[in-house]
Amino acid sequence: MEMTVLLPHTPGTLAECHGVGPRKLERYGARFLDEIRAANGV
Repeated sequence: MEMTVLLPHTPGTLAECHGVGPRKLERYGARFLDEIRAANGV
C-alpha cells in the first residue's frame, strides 16, 4: 500500500518503503520500478 502512495521512482525512494531492504531492493527493485513507471505513464 505504501508504494501506491509514495510512487517511488528511484531505488533510493523504493528503499524508503516499509519492508524493502537491500535484499528485496536488489532482487525485485528494477522490476517494481518498471511496473510503477509503466502504470503512471513515466
